[in-house]
Amino acid sequence: MGRIGGGLLAVNIDPRKKGITTVGTDGDLRATKDNPINKGINMADAEGDLAAAGVDPINKGIDQGRKKGGVGGANLDPILKGMRIWGVWEAVFGPWGPLDGLQSLLRAVFLTLLPLLKHQLYFPPRRAEQNLWLAQFREQFPAVAVRLEFTQEEIDSILRDLGWLLWVRRDLRAALEGGAKAATAYERALCGPQGGPAAAPPTVVLPVPPEIPPVPPGALKRIFQFIQRIKNRPGYDIPTGKMLGIEDNHYRSSSPVPTFRLRVERGEKGEVVIIKYSRQGRKAVYVETRRGGGDWEPLVLGPLTTSIHTDKRPLLNPGQPEVREYRMRFWHDSQPGGDWTDISSATVSP
Repeated sequence: MGRIGGGLLAVNIDPRKKGITTVGTDGDLRATKDNPINKGINMADAEGDLAAAGVDPINKGIDQGRKKGGVGGANLDPILKGMRIWGVWEAVFGPWGPLDGLQSLLRAVFLTLLPLLKHQLYFPPRRAEQNLWLAQFREQFPAVAVRLEFTQEEIDSILRDLGWLLWVRRDLRAALEGGAKAATAYERALCGPQGGPAAAPPTVVLPVPPEIPPVPPGALKRIFQFIQRIKNRPGYDIPTGKMLGIEDNHYRSSSPVPTFRLRVERGEKGEVVIIKYSRQGRKAVYVETRRGGGDWEPLVLGPLTTSIHTDKRPLLNPGQPEVREYRMRFWHDSQPGGDWTDISSATVSP
C-alpha cells in the first residue's frame, strides 16, 4: 500500500518475517509490530495514548508502561504470584473526581482480595517449598486422621494423591531434567571440534514409581478440597493446622529454604557452573554437591555469604561430560541447619 491521505503513510506486510509492520499513522500509532516469532506484541509511541505496551506470553506477564494521563505502570505476572493491575482499573474506569475516597477504599479491597482468588495461602509459591510442604503433610496427616474421624478409605485416597504428586514433581522430574541436560552435553560434544577420546553416551535412571495404583488427574485440587474438609471437622484446632502446615501464610518475604538456580558457562579451562542463590535475609547458606555416583560432599569448606558462586572444579574424567547435583540449606550458629532445598543438576562438558 502506498500513501493514503490523512491515514497510513506506509504499510508493509512481509511474510518472510511473519510479521506486520505499520509505519507513520498520522495522529495515531507511529509503529505497530505483531511478530509471532517473538510470540509477543509490542506497541511503541502511540501519541496521546499508550507510550509503550508489551504482551509477552514467554514471560507470562503483561507490562504496561507510561499511559499519558492514565496508567503509570502495571504488571501482571503469575510466575511471581502477584498482580499489580490497579492501573488497568483506572485506565478502564477513568478518574472518579469527588469519589476519591470511595476509589481508595475499592482499591484496597481489590488488591487485598485479588491474590486470594488464585492461591491457597498455606501452599508455598515456589516448587521446592511446595514439595517440602507436600512431604510434611503426607508425614503428619496419618497421626491426626483418625482423631478427626476420617475413614481408612479417605486416608488411603489422599495418601495416594500425595505419593504420586511427590514422585512426579520431585523424583521423576529431577531424573528427566538431569537426563535431558546430559543428552544436550553429549550432543554438544559430538557436534564440537574433533579430537579427544570417545565419550560414552549418557544413561537415564528413572526412579521406581510408588507401589500403589496411579491416581486420576486433579490430585492437587483434591488435596486442597480435602484440607477444607479437615478445617471443618469438629475436632480441628489451630495447633493441628500448624502441624499439618495448613495455617501458615507463605506469601511473604521469608522462606524456609534458600533458593538458587544454575547456569553453565565456558571458562578458561572448560565449562563451569554459575550458582546464583538467595539467602532470604539470612547470613549465609551451605551447599553440598555430588557427581559420578559418589556421596554428598561440601562444595566449599564453610558457608557462602554472597549471592553467587562459581564451581570451577575439574572433571572427574577429563574428556567426558558429568552431571553435578547441588542442594542447599541455611547456615546459622556456626553450622548448617534447617531443611534442604530440592536437588538441582547441571551437566558440565570438557
